[in-house]
Amino acid sequence: EEMARISNEDFLPRSDGAMPLKGDKKKTKEELWGERIVACIIKDPSLRQCLDGLEIEPILKYDVGQLIQVLKKAENDILGKIKDEASHLVDYANQLVLSIEVAEEIESLEEEVSFCIKEFKSHFIRQRLNEIGEKIQEAEQSQDDEAATKLMQEFRLLSDQLNQYSNNN
Repeated sequence: EEMARISNEDFLPRSDGAMPLKGDKKKTKEELWGERIVACIIKDPSLRQCLDGLEIEPILKYDVGQLIQVLKKAENDILGKIKDEASHLVDYANQLVLSIEVAEEIESLEEEVSFCIKEFKSHFIRQRLNEIGEKIQEAEQSQDDEAATKLMQEFRLLSDQLNQYSNNN
């Protein structure tokens, strides 16, 4: 009876190689990148400055987004700050740190944080480009040349940013 409730998938590694956390559901890329960032920064608080300028609004709906928001404000004693501002996420944060400690593929915490932040930014720029592309089509269909021109300028700027991230591997 007890064994029937346990799925084999509960014991299979996730796509990122880590063992699933208790209650894991399929996570988004944003959550997985965020988890890596949080774990690395808790492990090495000097990496916190990497969060400067990171737009976290799109991920605040996830627990990891809330943790990143707390990390951005923490100056030292990161776990203490999490206990103060997001006590319901302390166990989750500890699990993330443990998962990073057992992850053998991570050679440098700094490189891991930089990679995940670059992926975050690229992902959100691509999403924004898709939104702007749809708005450009709507503006063109309604023959609003002024709006279409402004949207195309914004599209070009974001495309340039995306190219910058892609070229800085």
